[in-house]
Amino acid sequence: MTDLTKIKAILFDIDGTLVDSTKKLSQKKIKQLKKLHQLGIKIGVCTGRSYAEIKRYILPHFPKKSLHIVEDGAELVFRDGQVFHQVLMSDKQVKKIALKAEEFGADFAFSHHGVVYMSQNFLSNIQAKDKWQKSLGEAHQIDNWSSPLLGLFNLTDKMCDYLQSLDQKEFDIVESKNPHYRSSFVKLANRGVNKASAAKKWAKYHHLQLNQIMMIGDGDNDLGVLQVVGAGIAMGNAIDELKQVAGMVIGDVDQQGLEKFLQKFMRQYK
Repeated sequence: MTDLTKIKAILFDIDGTLVDSTKKLSQKKIKQLKKLHQLGIKIGVCTGRSYAEIKRYILPHFPKKSLHIVEDGAELVFRDGQVFHQVLMSDKQVKKIALKAEEFGADFAFSHHGVVYMSQNFLSNIQAKDKWQKSLGEAHQIDNWSSPLLGLFNLTDKMCDYLQSLDQKEFDIVESKNPHYRSSFVKLANRGVNKASAAKKWAKYHHLQLNQIMMIGDGDNDLGVLQVVGAGIAMGNAIDELKQVAGMVIGDVDQQGLEKFLQKFMRQYK
């Protein structure tokens, strides 16, 4: 049984955890985030998304001086955008792979100085569906493509073959539906980058031990961090592999699983 009485901080994944399947953050969760802060619990996100994607829709509901793990652990950033820690892929690395994606009919995206830059067609599609007021731009408008993370989307067979031919000593697959790239997307970062390594830096900043932190998530990129924190919580909609390593499995995100869990968790402070 997971002991929650020693927890002093909570890290939240975003997609499938903090927001539901429609990408909406409920008013109840917003109130609960405020209550957790009032109770003295340190809170932050631990997500594969970039700061540019969440700075207007998600982060305003966290404390002003809160620190967050973004880019699957390649960056730690404060709510106001100040970077605390960052591991960048070089301009050369990103361009080499991103331009091949463009050549082989796939799409790419990377963040640079608070903006997500994308291939042109991908940008048009994302802008049409954007409800979070993300900071977006077209990649070929800038010269320097250095970034914490490179996302590759709508992968074609040619692009999958190209990725498998690369020297994988240069990068880690930090997020994917399939380790052999036969999926709709992958995200690449420099070697050693992941949410677990970032959680250690997040804990140190807050003068906490990892066993005092709770992490709540649902995806493959949450596997490592759930195993190093004191309380690893899997959503009911999480992948099976995550449920197997989690200390506790709670309800589905679309059935107020997180809201119900946080309500019970906060009762111990009454």
